[in-house]
Amino acid sequence: MTETNFSAEIPKPQKWPDIVRPELITSGMSPENVDEFCRLPIQVIFVHGSNVLLKPPYLALAVEMLENMGFEAMGKKMPHSFRGREADWLPWLNKKINSNPLTIIAGHSTGARAARKIGEVRKFIGAVLFGDTDTDIPHIPVQTWLERMSGYSHRESRFDLLLKNLIFTREVRAEHDLLVREEDRENIDKNLGPAEVVKDVWHVSLENKIPELTLQIILEELKKRDIAEQILHLAKAKKMIK
Repeated sequence: MTETNFSAEIPKPQKWPDIVRPELITSGMSPENVDEFCRLPIQVIFVHGSNVLLKPPYLALAVEMLENMGFEAMGKKMPHSFRGREADWLPWLNKKINSNPLTIIAGHSTGARAARKIGEVRKFIGAVLFGDTDTDIPHIPVQTWLERMSGYSHRESRFDLLLKNLIFTREVRAEHDLLVREEDRENIDKNLGPAEVVKDVWHVSLENKIPELTLQIILEELKKRDIAEQILHLAKAKKMIK
C-alpha cells in the first residue's frame, strides 16, 4: 500500500521582483539595471485618517500583504491620531523618509493630505492617495473642526512641487464620498489627473479596499521602465547604491 504524502510545502507568495522583472526586461531595460532595481529596499508606509483612537484594522492586513510580497511595510497608529495635525504627522513622515527615501506612502483621508504635503517638500518614490481632500471636510461639525485645526489648509497646495518631487502619484476615490467637496475633486483631478473611482463604497469603507488596491497600484507602477529607472536614479542620488 502506498502512503499519500500530505506534507507538501504550501507555495510561498510571489515576491515583487519576480513580478516586475519580466516586464522590465521586455521593455528593453538592461538585465544589470533590472537586477539592481529588484534588490532595492522599497518601503511602503500606510497613513490612516484623523479622528482615530484605535489602530484601524486594515493596517495590519495591508502590512502583511506588502511584506509577503517582499516590501518593507509600516502601518502604525499615527502620533496624536485623533487630531491628525500637520505639525505632528509631517515630522514623523520626514523622519521615516530620512531613514529610507525609497518610500511609497499610501494615505487615506487626512493621511492622504499628509502624504501630499510632505511630497511638496521631500523627494521619495510616490504616493497613493485614498479619499484625498484639499479643504475642510463638510457635513460633520466635529470632523470639520478637526480639519481646520489640523493645519493642512493653512497654506495653498503646491501640486507643481508634488509632481516635481515624486516619481508617481495615484488618486483613488470612493464613488459615494460626502466628505470630499466637489470643488476639491475637480481641483485635485485637474492637477493630478482623473482619480480612479471605487464603486459602491463610501469615504470610510474605502479603507477596506486599501490593502489590495495599494499593492495593485504599486506593482503597476514598478513594471514601467521609466518609473524603475527614475527609482534607480533616486537610489544613486541618495548613495544607496553606486
